Amino acid sequence: MKNLFTRIEEAQISRIKLLYIGGFNQDIQMQAHRRLIPGDSVPGIIKRSPGGVVRNIAENSSLLGLNCSLLSICGDDEAGESILKRTETTGVDCSPCIKMENESTCIYSALLNEEGEMIYAVNQMDLINKLTPSFFESRREDLEKQDHFVLDTNLPRESLDYICHTYPDKIILVDPVSTEKFGRLKGLLPYVNTIKPNRIEAASYTGIDLNCDADYFRACEKLIEEGAARVFISSGSKGIFSMDKNQKALIPPLKLNPLSVTGAGDAASAALVLAGLAELSAAESSWLANLSAAASLLSTRAINENLSIDLLKNISKEYEYEQQLS
Repeated sequence: MKNLFTRIEEAQISRIKLLYIGGFNQDIQMQAHRRLIPGDSVPGIIKRSPGGVVRNIAENSSLLGLNCSLLSICGDDEAGESILKRTETTGVDCSPCIKMENESTCIYSALLNEEGEMIYAVNQMDLINKLTPSFFESRREDLEKQDHFVLDTNLPRESLDYICHTYPDKIILVDPVSTEKFGRLKGLLPYVNTIKPNRIEAASYTGIDLNCDADYFRACEKLIEEGAARVFISSGSKGIFSMDKNQKALIPPLKLNPLSVTGAGDAASAALVLAGLAELSAAESSWLANLSAAASLLSTRAINENLSIDLLKNISKEYEYEQQLS
């Protein structure tokens, strides 16, 4: 079998036009330096950064060499302008994005404890509800020029329904975003090539308690039965459980000392887009996704600015990770 990276390079994926549709927001992350006390303030650090699930996946995808455009919405404020500029510097075409006058860019705010674990999160995402079916109908000519779409469920249900039924063969990956928003895909999985929930999202959607490996594969099977072609359930220290019509696999993560606890999921999703275009198997795709997640964890930023195929090659060699596929 040819080296995995050789097969990816031979696929000439950079010629394929990808449109990323969904969330675009400012992330505010607050991490306490000591134990949180209800009703009191504690010292910590507050970071602001570009966010939005599909925007993050697009940035990671562009760094991996994919041809990416972003279709989302922002306000005419400083945050929106700053995030657009940052996204464009990574090679993502943001010309399809729309800027709304007298509106504020969406915000996602998370509170982390002293160990870096998220305790609470609040999002202000109402602006994205303006991405209605009539809006997408007005952009129909532009959408038809794209080869594939990557979506997140920040989009309203009626918009997801419109896109799935209007472009049934274009949707290569959907990120469920959260347990609540995953429900917006009910009845739409037959239009989805790849779905990537995390453990909590998969358990909530399928109604299966994920206590052992067999439970994860039962959840994968249920999502396949509902119509998804490929399912990848990320489960932190366990790794990625995957299934398609040909195989099921569990690929454990790399053992490393992370510098960051955020961003790994979006990096993994970008690698799964790449893997889908290169027609990799479920196991190979999970392996590539874990490498990309590791690249994120080895950076202090949510998105590793040095992410590239070459970086994944180096990580693979350093950890002798490809042996897991033999």
